Amino acid sequence: LILQVMIHLERRSKELLRALIFARLLLCTDCFVLGNCKVDPSASTLRSCSTATTLDDRTLLTTEDLLSFERRGFIRIPSLLSKDEVKGLKSECLASMEQTKSEALLHALNTNGDDLAAPFLQHFNPWRRSSAMASYSHSARFASIAARLLNVDRVCLYQDCVFQKRPGDAPTDWHADLKMTPLDTNDFITVWIALDDVPAYDDGGSGLHFIEGSHRDFALPYWHWEELTNEEGPVLDLTHRFEDKIVEQDEPLHAGDCTWHHGWCLHSAPDLFDDEKKDRVAYTASYVKSPSKLLDEKVLGRQDGEDSISYEGWVNDVTPGDVIDHELLPLVWPPDEQE
Repeated sequence: LILQVMIHLERRSKELLRALIFARLLLCTDCFVLGNCKVDPSASTLRSCSTATTLDDRTLLTTEDLLSFERRGFIRIPSLLSKDEVKGLKSECLASMEQTKSEALLHALNTNGDDLAAPFLQHFNPWRRSSAMASYSHSARFASIAARLLNVDRVCLYQDCVFQKRPGDAPTDWHADLKMTPLDTNDFITVWIALDDVPAYDDGGSGLHFIEGSHRDFALPYWHWEELTNEEGPVLDLTHRFEDKIVEQDEPLHAGDCTWHHGWCLHSAPDLFDDEKKDRVAYTASYVKSPSKLLDEKVLGRQDGEDSISYEGWVNDVTPGDVIDHELLPLVWPPDEQE
């Protein structure tokens, strides 16, 4: 009897030990797997999935990051790029700006007219002219984050752009990126990367400001569409609707830090301080779920045409209402499906 009790206790102790080990693997491991990325439950910032430093490294997003983006419509991720990487990206951006200086000035003039100060200069789609720029916009690091935050399996690069805000430029008005595209989708996201250190707003910084949760405000366009789109009528004052939801850039951004925002998230940027002598240059890349459709002919053309220069190279090659399959919107995630 004693022997049977000892055997039973030994078996139970082994079962208990296995259960404890299994529980430790579930609850106390450094990372758990979420889709194609590993996620650290205790981390609050993005981490590299590898000790390597290439742009093809996949990245880590915590469950807190994913939930925050879903609720707020934007997220800040520090140190997306290393010092060397952001130095290389900035060099390529400056070279691209030199190539497209005339086009950017003409675009600003056509968009804002003679009497209005432009909020910035835009240098569209440098990836189409530079393989070095494409290595950033097409990278698994960027594309995997876009796919995870949108909760989709496949994303295409919609556009990339260098934003040049000069001393004396006007503030950037509140706007949503998807309103400026001919896309029939909600699954659209943009990363904004600081190429230089950007002070906090109170110290003269001009990083992006966001309206928290505005990407989920379906009532705004549903009930106020005519007021929002009537350029000849009075401006729709949204102060009381959103005044407690405005999130300013209250912390400095370091070169290589970034923010990601949903395509329907309202955002803006202040002007530079009067004594600022240096342009603020930032790089953005926008991604869209694949497959996505072009707007149907009944509504195609209702989008804000400010950024039409970005999509005029492909939009006439796609039938309105059809799925977009075009070389100028390349698939960038997953990497094993890229051509």
